[in-house]
Amino acid sequence: PILNHMLTGLNVETSPLEVAQKNKSIEVLFEDNQILVVNKPHGLLSVPGKKIKHSVIGILKNECSRTYDLYPAHRLDRQTSGVLLLAKNKKALAALQIQFEERSTEKEYIALLDGVLTEKTGKIILPLATDYNDTPRQLVCFERGKYAETKYVLLGVEEGFSRVRFYPKTGRSHQLRAHSA
Repeated sequence: PILNHMLTGLNVETSPLEVAQKNKSIEVLFEDNQILVVNKPHGLLSVPGKKIKHSVIGILKNECSRTYDLYPAHRLDRQTSGVLLLAKNKKALAALQIQFEERSTEKEYIALLDGVLTEKTGKIILPLATDYNDTPRQLVCFERGKYAETKYVLLGVEEGFSRVRFYPKTGRSHQLRAHSA
C-alpha cells in the first residue's frame, strides 16, 4: 500500500507477496489442441502485471517451451488458487468467452471468512462499482454499480471463522471479496 517513491533509499524487507511469486510450479490438469487447464497456485498472477511480470502465462510460455499462444478465458486474483482455463487460439477463446457471457460455465470457490455466519445458505445481490478513491477495490454502489450475484453455502464454523462455498452467478472484479464484506 505504500507508494514506491516513499521507500527510495530505505532498506526494507522483501514483500511476502513478492516472495510468494517465486518457484511456483504449474500443474496441468487437462490439455488438448484447443485449451489448457491448469491449477494456479496462490500468490501468482494469472497474467503479467504492470510491475510484476512473473505469472502463470509467463511460466507456461517460458519454462515449458510452449510453441503456441495462450489466452486466459478468465483470471484468478493473485492470492486465489484454483483452476485457470486458457485457450490456445483466438477461436477457442471466443467460444469460451461466449460460455462465460451466457453464464453456462459454473464456478465455485471456498473461502474462510472472519466471523460466524448464522445463515446456512443465502444469496447476495449487490451492485458493484470501482472505488475510484481506492482502485482496484470495488464498492457497493446502487447508482453506477453493475449487477452482481453470489450464492453461498456455509460448510462449517472453525474457531470463529466460517468456511463458505461461493457460487458466483456474475463475474465482477473482486466480487467475492466485496460480497463477503
